[in-house]
Amino acid sequence: MFTVVRLDGGTGDRRWVYHARGTAGGGFARQLQLVPGGRVIAAGSTAGTITCEDGFIVALDGTTGDVLWSQT
Repeated sequence: MFTVVRLDGGTGDRRWVYHARGTAGGGFARQLQLVPGGRVIAAGSTAGTITCEDGFIVALDGTTGDVLWSQT
């Protein structure tokens, strides 16, 4: 499963978690970038039943983990 987790820098507690999976259920997050404005960009792949592996990128709000946009 394509997973991104934000931890609290002081305590190590989990602040939020994001999961994505393709139509075949799997995926891997391979790149992570922090960008201005507190956003988190994660890229990797998800598993597809027809295409086997699809590139995937998602922008997340760094505070809440909410999806700002995504593209497969």
